[in-house]
Amino acid sequence: QLSSQNLNRGSIDFVFPQPFNFAKDEWMNIPTHPDLTNRALLNIYTPDMNLVYSSEKSITTNDFITVKWDGRNNFGDKVASGIYIYVTKANGKIKKGKFVVFN
Repeated sequence: QLSSQNLNRGSIDFVFPQPFNFAKDEWMNIPTHPDLTNRALLNIYTPDMNLVYSSEKSITTNDFITVKWDGRNNFGDKVASGIYIYVTKANGKIKKGKFVVFN
């Protein structure tokens, strides 16, 4: 399992922790680009591209350039176990990738 303790660079290209588990993880850190407004758009999709979550989030730059997400959909419900796709957009640049959620 990946965690913030074994990462040592400012820009990352993957989600951590991976896999995300509601029983032990409070937040998921999703990579994004830096932006002067300190805001990024975060979209989460199922593999068949159904939108699960969409919001503008604050960019966290303490250790890595990420946005935090709690694994809940737009209605506040925990997402089901499975594979999801993230897309972040900040400063006109896009990052995208996949991650796993376990319930």
